[in-house]
Amino acid sequence: MTALRTLPLFLATLVIPHVVHAEYVTAISVDATNADSTTIAVLGDANNLINGTHAASLSPAQNSNNTSLTGSWVTFPRPADYFSTGRTPRLVFDLGSVRLLDKAHLWAYTLGGNSPQANSLKDFTLDFSLDNSTFSSPQNFTLAPQVGGTSSFQPVQTFDFSSVVSTQYVRMTLTDNYFGTAGMVGGDRVGFAEIGFNATAVPEPSAVIIFTMTGGAWFIRRRWSTARDEKSPSLV
Repeated sequence: MTALRTLPLFLATLVIPHVVHAEYVTAISVDATNADSTTIAVLGDANNLINGTHAASLSPAQNSNNTSLTGSWVTFPRPADYFSTGRTPRLVFDLGSVRLLDKAHLWAYTLGGNSPQANSLKDFTLDFSLDNSTFSSPQNFTLAPQVGGTSSFQPVQTFDFSSVVSTQYVRMTLTDNYFGTAGMVGGDRVGFAEIGFNATAVPEPSAVIIFTMTGGAWFIRRRWSTARDEKSPSLV
């Protein structure tokens, strides 16, 4: 009886070493077909968003190419207020396989010694898909404007999802920049520097099996205890 009572606790301890820890995930490719990218080669390459230039770590990351923006991405220039034209640039990031995500990490860009840029991305929506066809679970976020001034560093900005999502493709819709904000210049484009994601800790299959065994052992013990109590003589 003692062995049966301690079995669930023993099996539960076996689960802990089999947990896969969370990790930073970068997309393996990005589809900018509907992103209205600028025709300036170094600025219009959406691969700049996933090349790791700014994401060496999740501490404040250096934008080493901030003066020329060769490590960032922006759209084509439109009238003074880019979003007054009704455009909604979209980027689709392919993670390469299905992952469980709970956060997004973004970096804004800066022009170094120039004034903060109203071209910087402000509002955006992320939604998710397993097949790059049907997207769901849209979530809205706001990216703070870049540091600007003489700083060559951009701190990572992290956005928590309302729940963990299972996805391979992340679609990003840009909905506003900082046009009209006091002290900022520009606004005829929209862009940012880098994006990555946080994949949550997931139990390996062996851990799931052991967890199921643990639950089974508890159930057997419960049934055995109930049957024993029913057979015990009443003292009343």
